[in-house]
Formats: sequence, structure tokens, C-alpha cells
Amino acid sequence: MESYTQRPGTVIDEYITLMLPEGYELRQETDEDGEEKLEVLYGIGTDPDGDETSEISFSLSLSDSRLDEDKRNWPGYYPLCLIVKVHEADILFAQAKFLVVAAAVETEGKTLILMATQKLGKPEDMTEFMDLAAKHLNVLLPCIIVDGKPEEAAPITADDLFRIGGLERPMTEEEAKEEEQRRMAEQYARNGNPPGDGIVSVRAVTRDPVTGAYKRDLFWERMGADSGDPDSMIKLGEAYLNGDGVDRDPVKAVEYYRQAAELDDPVGQYNMGVQCAKGEGTERDFAAAIDWMERAAGNGDEDALGILKVLEDAPEIERKAYAGDAEAQARFSTLLANFPSEINLKESIEMAERSVARGCPRGYFCLGSRYDFAKGVEKDPVKAAELFRKGAELGDPDCQFSYAACLKRGAGVPKDEEACIEWACKAAEQGHVNAALSLSYETADGFSRPRPIETLIEYLLKAEQMEPDNVKIAAQLAVQYANLEPAEYDKAIFWYDRAAELGDEKGEQMAHFYRYRQKLVDEGAIPEDMDALGLIQYLQENDLAREAFGTEDEGGAEPKFDIDELLERIGEEDPDAIKKYVAACFLEGEEVYDHGIDRERALSLMEKLSETDPEAAGILGLLYQNGVGVEQNDELAEKWHLKAAESGIMTYALSLAKFYLNIESPFADMERLEKALEWFAKARESEAEAQLYFDLLSYGKARFEEGGLDGDASILDILSVVSQKARDGDEAAGALVEKYSQLFDSVGEN
Repeated sequence: MESYTQRPGTVIDEYITLMLPEGYELRQETDEDGEEKLEVLYGIGTDPDGDETSEISFSLSLSDSRLDEDKRNWPGYYPLCLIVKVHEADILFAQAKFLVVAAAVETEGKTLILMATQKLGKPEDMTEFMDLAAKHLNVLLPCIIVDGKPEEAAPITADDLFRIGGLERPMTEEEAKEEEQRRMAEQYARNGNPPGDGIVSVRAVTRDPVTGAYKRDLFWERMGADSGDPDSMIKLGEAYLNGDGVDRDPVKAVEYYRQAAELDDPVGQYNMGVQCAKGEGTERDFAAAIDWMERAAGNGDEDALGILKVLEDAPEIERKAYAGDAEAQARFSTLLANFPSEINLKESIEMAERSVARGCPRGYFCLGSRYDFAKGVEKDPVKAAELFRKGAELGDPDCQFSYAACLKRGAGVPKDEEACIEWACKAAEQGHVNAALSLSYETADGFSRPRPIETLIEYLLKAEQMEPDNVKIAAQLAVQYANLEPAEYDKAIFWYDRAAELGDEKGEQMAHFYRYRQKLVDEGAIPEDMDALGLIQYLQENDLAREAFGTEDEGGAEPKFDIDELLERIGEEDPDAIKKYVAACFLEGEEVYDHGIDRERALSLMEKLSETDPEAAGILGLLYQNGVGVEQNDELAEKWHLKAAESGIMTYALSLAKFYLNIESPFADMERLEKALEWFAKARESEAEAQLYFDLLSYGKARFEEGGLDGDASILDILSVVSQKARDGDEAAGALVEKYSQLFDSVGEN
């Protein structure tokens, strides 16, 4: 111990000296109250944003109080008390849990306290921090020189800290899964239940003795299958199809699916239908696929009904395709691509090439789609665009629309908005549904250019003949009839009613609105030619908006704001009043008409407040982002979103991330995507939605960079790819599907 007394250290007072080992740094700072603070840090570095980080930090303080005898709970290191506790605190309006580990060392009349704090998120955070705190306390405590020399004691362990804090060490996710399997297996054995009564669906998990990795052992599934349980047979089939815990073996998968199907299980029958159509694990047989799907549908499987529509006339199409019919070859190519397997995708390309060689317009669309979506071939946007162009020139509406999409996004050809519109119109003239809808949308997703509304209506009516039950077409027809000059409100009402019949909730409300408008016209309250903006202002001024939109409450709605009171409080610079006044001016409107709308003043107040108030900055960001009451401005939206997010409130970090994200085409602007990922990453610790976006976008970005997703792929496309990859045995995709099973189930249903 001589080395301690021979070298200088940090003198805390006349009795205590701290001899910091190499790698530790002592910081001294003065807080807002002028008090000096000491902090011991280890492993100092910087994060990707350039902010300083450390492996751990201990606050260092000296107290005049003495330790009670019963609190001296660790013999050896002088009188020492170890304190471990979890407490909750409100941090920037959000509640969080913190783990505190402290060591209090007593000397003559003084107590030195080393304290480390960690915010808790995942269960494993507690274990990691306990290990880290114990490790560093074992280094630092011998370096506290009391009365000239350190003392020796048994090392502190993480288990000691858990015991002292009265806390239970959390199990890891895999340990929890293993424990649950063990518990259920024991319960199963105690109850003496025969296999096949429900417990068989539980996945048993074992640990590899060499690698330590967990894997399925399929014990219960095998037991259940042997006893005739269809659910177990299907799970075994899935395991062999995806290589989950066993070597991938489609033939064995089909054997188990067939066993379940022959027991009249609809899922087994559905899976057999799919495998027969894919020719995976069994010979391809479309007649057999139809038979299995019909049996599944007869047993209540709704998905089977959709597959039957795809398989309609499949055997006859296959026969004609092999007989040399070019149109059938194109249709057969599409059919094969709808049931992707190695053999089907290869044959899909061959059939599309045969169809193209015979000059079939549809063949160009099939082959172009394979190169566009990398199905069976390497992705080649240039080749896809060229094939679409040739098919478009031959008059195929799908090729015309697809070539228009290439021209819009510059995929395989230079961007050309005018040519894009021209080809989209050609497709719409033939009743192409997506072309008609795209030409109708005044958004970045559409192909819109100013044109006679009568033409748009003509396109939509042709599309409606192709798909009479398409709710989007009905809704757009209603919108366009209302936009005509003069408007044809009777037809707008008809199509809004039709949209409502097809499930559009807004359709019912809008039909009510226009009927209410006609009532006002008939009563002479408003002129026939009053435009929509004039009508809305009239409704607000006369307190009729809720009634017009069918949202009035019995007895009338209570006003949300007392404007007189707000104006008085604004004079006192009350931040809450300013935010409510802005909401009234920009979002509520009708409550401020009698006082006069002063949006300019509201905006000025809000901008001043936003310099220091994150909530105000977040509201401003949304106003500029959506163009509510102000001209839409992405630059100002970014400025205020960023100001709010930099406050450290994760809700605003999430808002900023979503501002950067283009939901419809996240890969269209990689710079914005990187910014979105950066802020989703920051927000994901406390915002589950941020974690979801981060996981999906990270996976999608990797697939995009590999060429597995197009530049114009949407979030829904990413979900679709994840689902498909999971079914193909991709571990990362499978983990996402399992993690967000509820989301993927809902997407599958829709």
C-alpha cells in the first residue's frame, strides 16, 4: 500500500484523499446556485453526433452526517453503506425509472458518497448497470485513503447489489422464454394430459451446449403430430419449410401439411393448395391446388377465396400457354409469379420471353415487371422501362401506366413529367384504374396537371366500369363532381353515398354536408353559386359547422376556448394562453370570429415563445409542415421541429423523424431517410412507434441497397417484403414479424 501514500491525490478534506487510477478523470463544476460539484468519469469518448459520452460517471459529495450503525452493511472498507434503489421521476413531462447505486464511506465526522444513476428501459438495462457499478466500485473504493491508508475487503458483486436493493435480477428474453417452456412442460406432465390438447403448440427451446445459442427442438410439435393434432402437423410443416430448428426440407413440410389437410384442417388445406401451385415439395398441379383451396374455403378459410380468384382457369391457361398462345403465355407468366418458387420464377421469365417474341403487348408488361421488381432476374430499371415502352406503344394499358411511373420517378429513363402525363392519359382512356386515380390526385403521389375536370370524370367512369366496387374511384368521382364549375352536387352526393356503401366513413359525412348545403340553398340562406370556402365561412359565422357535418351533440357543444380570458392572459405573456390562442386561430376558427382573427399576431407570439418552449416549437413545425393557416414551408417546418426535438423530449424527436420520412417513397430521398433514421433511433428508447419505424426502415434500407426494393417502394412495400422474406426463412425478417406480429397480422388481413 506504500504506493498510495507516496503519490499525490485529490484531497477531499483533511481526512480523505482520493487516488484515481489510470483511465478515471475527476471533473469539478459549479452549478447554477454557485455550489461546486465533483464527478468521477471513466471511459470518456464521443458519440456520432460529437457529444461526450462515458462508460459510467459517479457524483462525488461530502456530508456532515454520520452513518447509522444498522446501515453499515459492508464490512472491510471502513464503515461503508451500499445503497441500491429504483425511483421514478418526471423528466421533461415524461415519467421514467432510474436505478441508483451509491457507496457511502464514513470517516471522522464526514461521509463521502459516490453515486451513479442509470435510466432504465429494457429489463437487461438493470443487470448491465449492476455489473458495471460493481466493477467500478471495486476499483474506486480502495482508492479512497482514509486516515492515510486504504483497507481491504471482499469484492462487491452485482448479485450483492441486487440483494442489498431487495431487487430480483431480471431474466434475459431467452431465459424468460426457456423458463416459460419449462414451467408449461412441468404443468403438462403434472396434469397427465395426452398430447394434442393445446400444449403442443408451445415451442420448446433448448440451448446448444457448444455455442450457447437457443434453438427449437420441436418436441411438443412432434408429440402432437404423432397423436393426430393438426395444429402440431402444421407447425412442423412450417418448421421444415422455413428451416426453423431443422434443415429446410419442403418435401417433409408437404408431408405434414398433407396429414393436417386430410384431417379436414382448413389451414393444412390452404397450405397444400399453395405448395401445389408453387411446385415446392411436390409437383406443380394447379388442378390439385384449386381442389385444396375449395376444401379450405368450404371449411371457412376466407384467404382461400382470394386465392381461388387468382387460380381461376389456371389449368386451361397453362394448357394454352404450352400450346403456343402468346396471350396465355403472358397470363401464365403472371400466374407463376404470383406463386413464387425457384422453378415458377424461372418458368415465369421463360413464358414472358416467349410471349414477347410473338409480339404480345401483355408479354412486355409481364417481362418488364420481372425486371422492375427483381422477380426471377436481377433488377434492371433500364430494361424494365424499355419493355414497358414497347408494350405501351403496342397499346397495353398496364405498360402505359408502368412506363408513365418510370418517367415520373426517373427509373431507367430520364424524368419527363409531360410524357408521364401523356402515357397515363392513354392508360386511363382504356379504363386503367390506377392511371385514372393517379391523374385525379393533386399530390406528389399523383400524375396531376391542370386539365378539364370533365376529362378526369370520364377517366374515372371508365375505371369504375372495370372495378365497380372500388371505393377510391367512388370517392374521387364525388370529389370531381363537386369541383366542377358549376358543381353537380346531386352527382357528388350519389358518389359519396356509393363510397359510404363501400366502407368509406368520410363518404357518409360528405354526403350529409352537401345535402345540408342544398337545404340552405332551398331556404334562400345562401346563393346557389357560393363556393366551398364561402360556405364554410358562412357555417362558422352562424355556428352551423357541426350540424352541417353531422357532428352536433345534444344540447350543443361547449366552446373549447374562452377567447376573452385568453387575450387577457396573453397580455401577461402566459405561454399556455399563447398556445391555446394559436390553436383557436389556426385550428378551431369558429370560436374567434366574433373577436376578429389575428393570425399574424398569433404567429408572432408563437414564434417568440417557440425559442424557449419545445411544445410551442412542435406546434409551429406542424403548422408549417401541413400548411395550416400559413403557407406550407418545409424549411420552416424543419427549423421548428428541430428546435422542439433538440429539447430532449422524445415525442418531438419522433415528430421530426416523421417529418423527414416520406411514407409513400422513403427511398426517394436518401438524405432525408438518413435523417429520419437518426431521429427514430434517438426516440426509440421511450417511443415504441419510433422503434417500429426504425426497425422496418433499417431492414427496408438494407434490402433497397441490395436491389430488393425499388426507389419508389412504400412502407407497405417494406412490410410485404418482410413478410415474404420471413416465409422464405430470412432470420432478420422472421424476428421482425414475430416482434410486430399484431401489425403484420393486421396488414395480412387487409
